[in-house]
Amino acid sequence: MLENIFKICITALLGFSVITTARADINTKIFEFQQKMAEKGNLNAQYKLGLMYEIGRGVARDAAKATLWYEKSSAKGYIASKHRLVYLGIKKRGFADKDRKWLTSLKKDAGKADGAVLYLLAELHETGTGFKKDLVQARKYYMQAKATGNLDAEARLFALESRINKNKLEQKKQQADELREKEAASQANKQNEEENRKRLEKSRLQEKEKKARERKAQAERKRLDDERKKLALEKQKLERQRRALEEQKAEAEKAAATNKETDKETDERFESDLCSGPAARFRTQCN
Repeated sequence: MLENIFKICITALLGFSVITTARADINTKIFEFQQKMAEKGNLNAQYKLGLMYEIGRGVARDAAKATLWYEKSSAKGYIASKHRLVYLGIKKRGFADKDRKWLTSLKKDAGKADGAVLYLLAELHETGTGFKKDLVQARKYYMQAKATGNLDAEARLFALESRINKNKLEQKKQQADELREKEAASQANKQNEEENRKRLEKSRLQEKEKKARERKAQAERKRLDDERKKLALEKQKLERQRRALEEQKAEAEKAAATNKETDKETDERFESDLCSGPAARFRTQCN
């Protein structure tokens, strides 16, 4: 679609180039005619001649000559020339607060359906002088001026329509670019959100695995601790059994030693008592 619009614009520009050349010749002839009429004292022709010098239509721009012709017609009460003189001054020094009063007077005169004044009011809106720049409002005043038969307004209206259409195309292109950027940003945000979700999910999984490893390690530590306790108890039991055996052995050895001593004493007593008593006379070893 944009390609078709581009082709239409190119065709329009080529056609406009041909039209512009033809209009240049016409404007020159119009200038010559207005100059003759102005020199004869025609106030409207003097205004139009001043305007052609001001905007450079049919002749090179010349603000001094424009001022001269505006002053001639303004001196004889031509309202449009009076307003153009004020506008020339504003273009040199810039719009000031003191010019607000002039704007009020201009709008009042435009309300009388004066085509030249309506043309100037439209120009102020187009250039943003004294008003906020507004091409749509400018077009409205140019159309009102055109309706009064003002040919200058018709020419400016054609150029303004081209600017408005160009602005619309640029605005649509800008909106399309903004929409693409918005979609790209949205897609990037979705991708970032998906990546963040995956990272979060991975982090949660890692945390879950970490806790599982910790529980497993804790269980293993508990198992090893229980085994150590069990081995310690077994060791204590074996130690008690060893000590009991050693005590039993010691008691047995002690008992054996005691019995041996007792037997020895018995034998000694037996031997010493062998030759005593009534039976001694019968033992040969005692004779």
